[in-house]
Amino acid sequence: MIQVQNDFEYEEWSYLKERAEYYKNLSLKKDYAHIDWIVIEYLISILVEKIKQSDIKYDILVGINRGGLIPATMLSHYLDVP
Repeated sequence: MIQVQNDFEYEEWSYLKERAEYYKNLSLKKDYAHIDWIVIEYLISILVEKIKQSDIKYDILVGINRGGLIPATMLSHYLDVP
C-alpha cells in the first residue's frame, strides 16, 4: 500500500488527489475521461483501503474488457485475490 515517506511524497499525493477530483468532475460533463496511470494507481489505492476496511473477503475478482482488466489485475495483486 502507499506509505508516505516524507513531506515531498505527501505533497505529490495531495496533488494527485486534486487531479483525481478534476478528472472526476470532468467525467461528469462527458461520457468519458482521460486519466494518467499515476492517477489510476492512486484511485486503486483508495479502493483497496476501502475494501480492506470493510472486512469482506473475496474469493475471486472479475475484470471487464475495454479498460477494466488492468485495474482488476492491480486490485488482485494488492488484495491477493486471483
